[in-house]
Amino acid sequence: MKLSAEELEKEIRELEEVKKEFYIKAEMRREKLKRVKKRRKNEVKRTKKKLLLYITSLFIGFNMANHYHNTIQNTDKGTFDGYTINVNAKERDELFSELSKSIDEELNLTVIPEDIEEKNDNLLVLQALFENPNLSTEEKELVCQLTNLLIDNKYLNKELAYESLSKVDVQETVKPEDEKEEIVACYKRALELIETYINENSVYYNETLIHEFIHCIFSNYVTIDLPRYLNEGMTELLSNEYYSETPFVECSTYPFEVIMVKELCNIVGENKVLKAFSTGNMEIISNELSKVTSEEEAKNFLTNVDDVFEEFDTETRVSSFKLIDVINYLNKYSKKLYEQDEDIKRLEESTYNINALSLLSTEDPYISFLGYLTGHGVYVKAYISSKLKEAYQDEYICDYFVAIELEKVKVKTKKHDIKYPYND
Repeated sequence: MKLSAEELEKEIRELEEVKKEFYIKAEMRREKLKRVKKRRKNEVKRTKKKLLLYITSLFIGFNMANHYHNTIQNTDKGTFDGYTINVNAKERDELFSELSKSIDEELNLTVIPEDIEEKNDNLLVLQALFENPNLSTEEKELVCQLTNLLIDNKYLNKELAYESLSKVDVQETVKPEDEKEEIVACYKRALELIETYINENSVYYNETLIHEFIHCIFSNYVTIDLPRYLNEGMTELLSNEYYSETPFVECSTYPFEVIMVKELCNIVGENKVLKAFSTGNMEIISNELSKVTSEEEAKNFLTNVDDVFEEFDTETRVSSFKLIDVINYLNKYSKKLYEQDEDIKRLEESTYNINALSLLSTEDPYISFLGYLTGHGVYVKAYISSKLKEAYQDEYICDYFVAIELEKVKVKTKKHDIKYPYND
């Protein structure tokens, strides 16, 4: 039965109420997006990368609002309880078509790249940035550069990451008197706070924030008991691969921790190390080591690694005895792996890493490490980043300064300093 004009007008009003309800949750996001659009209006050039990130943020905002709308429909006591639409199918479709069109126009949705929809679940965690009132636009843009990190990691607890990113704040403050001279920033998980002891004009500032934001994404009650060397080493490795212009020649921040993580990736597989880091479960690494050696040897090895880096971290001269045990174990392990698969590249990589780790017992490990790079070259290999893996499919040793020249990045003064700033 066809509706009268009055009845149809009533249905339209009721559907407009539905639309109004739809926008309750999206209102704040939409206003933020309008401000971003207004601020960006007069910019002449934008990189392809930033354009993709902002389009993605619009898409995420719309999907979050749509999810909220669907949730309302499915609740026991919601907007649609007892509500039926007494209208024929054609008229109903026309009404919803008009409403849908107006929604699209108001949200200014543009063409979305085809692959974004598939990665939507991974990118949703970035919506926390746009809901966080504590972060500046520049800080949000910086964290958006870690999008591929979220996509590549299938082990990350995205709910906890979302919660942390939605609350974290960044504050410049005075360094505590008992803090180490080299520390330039610290992420305090309990306070959801990144403290920086340098200002935004520092050459280290963005690198520092990236490192701390990765801590923010991965640090939670699950990963709190990870060994410090793995926590800092993997955080810096991820920072290098997903942000740094020179991912293979960085030596200013946690160089030995990064080398240790790389060697663990080499002997048990990068996916196992990434899973252990993301879930806080060191047994994943221990179990893999036990498959080649024994369970007792694996546990002793990991204990010795903990002790060596604890001594190094507390500026105590590293025990040669414990370091020798670590080196001997790595040599034994790499030899057994080579006997199994005869992978000469993996054996060469282990030799490179083991020789670098042996420098921990020298009088000045940092200067020794820089000398090692300049003398032996840089081992070019991607461990986590899928894009870097695609770009550098064959790992090889490259001259330190040639590597920098190839990447068109000048050597920064900080790479020759005696003391290297690092983040906590």
